[in-house]
Amino acid sequence: MSAGAGNAVWVGTGEANTSSDSYYGAGIYVSKDGGATWSKKGGSMFNQATIFKIALGKHGNLEVATNHGLYQSTDDGKTFQQVLAPGGTADPYGNFVTDVTYLPGSNNIVALIGWRGGDTKNGIWQSTDGGTTFKKVSPTGFAAQANIGRMSISAATGVEYVVVQDAVLFNQGSGTHGLNGVYKSTAGPKGPWTKVAVDTQLYASAGSAIHCYGEYPGVQAWYDQYVSIDPTNTSHVVLGLEEIYDTSDGGSTWKTIGRYSNACGGAGTTTHPDQHAATWAVVSGKPTVFVGNDGGVWKQTGAVLDNASWTNLNTNLSITQPYYAESSGGRTR
Repeated sequence: MSAGAGNAVWVGTGEANTSSDSYYGAGIYVSKDGGATWSKKGGSMFNQATIFKIALGKHGNLEVATNHGLYQSTDDGKTFQQVLAPGGTADPYGNFVTDVTYLPGSNNIVALIGWRGGDTKNGIWQSTDGGTTFKKVSPTGFAAQANIGRMSISAATGVEYVVVQDAVLFNQGSGTHGLNGVYKSTAGPKGPWTKVAVDTQLYASAGSAIHCYGEYPGVQAWYDQYVSIDPTNTSHVVLGLEEIYDTSDGGSTWKTIGRYSNACGGAGTTTHPDQHAATWAVVSGKPTVFVGNDGGVWKQTGAVLDNASWTNLNTNLSITQPYYAESSGGRTR
C-alpha cells in the first residue's frame, strides 16, 4: 500500500512473503477519495501476482515491484509497462523484485531483485533515466552474490539502508540464523556500503526476547523484513525482522523496540511478532511510525521509541484473511 497526493491510496494485492499461508492477488486498486470508493488499475496484468511495493514518484509515475518483475506507469495508473524482468521466462525467480524506491532529488530508481534461495539476477538494479533502462550495480562492501536473498531498502537524502536475507543460510536449512546483515551507503547504490548490523549484535540488544526461542534475529528474514528511515532524522532508522529494532546514530548502536513476546520478562504493550511493513507520519513535528505484522497494525509516536509504548490499532479494523495450511512437522508461527 502507498499513499498518494491528497486522498489517494494505492493498494497492491497478493501477499509477497512466500509462506505456506500466502496467496496470489487480484491486481492493483486505487482510491482517490480516502477509501470511500475503489477502482482497479492495470486490468488483468497483476492477477496471479504478488505485490511487494508500490512507489509513487512525480507527475503520476508509479513503480510496482512484483514477483513477475518491475512495472511502471507514467500516466497515474492508466497504463503499465514491464521495465525490469531480467530472468525472463527461463528464470522466473530472477524476476522477484522485492523492493523499489525513488532516490530523493533525482531521476534515479533503485530496484532490488531478491529471490530468497539466491539467483544470479539477485542484487541492486538502478535506472538513471527514470525507468527507461536498468543496469545491475556492482556495489563495493556489499553482500557477496551467492549470499544475496530477499532484500528491502529505505532511502533518504544522502543515505540508503538495505537489509539482506542470506540465501546460503536459507539453502542450508539453518534453524537459528538467516540474516546476512543491514548495509548502509552514503555514496549511492554503488557504495561503498558498510555493514551496520548483524544478527549477533541485534540478539544482544537491550530488550530482545527472540533468544528465548533459541533463534537469532532474521532467522525468518525471507518472510519478515523491512527497513525504514525516520523522515525527521536520517540517523534514526527502524528495522523489522521477527522483532523491531531501531538506531538513533545511523547504525552504530541498536536497541529492541518491539520484542518478540513478553516470555523473557518485561512489561507494557509490545507488538505482535513477525514484521512486514512500516511507514511514517509527522504531526506537529513529531514522527509516528506505523508497523504491520502478523498481528495487525500498531503505532508509536516520538523521536525516542521503546518496547512498552505501542498502541494497538486493530480493534476497529473490519478485515479478515482466512487461510489454511499444513505442516509435516516443526514449529509454526
